[in-house]
Amino acid sequence: GTLGVITLGAAFEAKLKAITDPGLFALAETAALVFAETGLKVLVELIGQEVSAEGLDLGTLRHVFAYPEPETDEPPTHQADAPALAAVLARLSADKIGVTFNEGAVTPKYSLIFSIPWLAKRKKKPAG
Repeated sequence: GTLGVITLGAAFEAKLKAITDPGLFALAETAALVFAETGLKVLVELIGQEVSAEGLDLGTLRHVFAYPEPETDEPPTHQADAPALAAVLARLSADKIGVTFNEGAVTPKYSLIFSIPWLAKRKKKPAG
């Protein structure tokens, strides 16, 4: 499977913190969600190509942590699970892209952690 992290970065977070108008801030958070989900879609496509080359299929994508939370049927699996988030970020060496877990929070705030299982291709049943 694949476990990964995406961040919009500290500079993005700083720009959003500087917005004082609530309406503009809401628009900026919506943009953050769109940026993160668009980046995730690109990654999933690339991962799918690699997995397919290995003769496997991708399972269902799960958000482990996401801020802002995406509008999906299932909320992130470990949104408030501090030990799990710290362990995942350490395993991913997320500090290499500036993502850390400090004082009970993922930093930069506008980040997401995802997992995608790799599955054996289902064999097609013979017609009959």
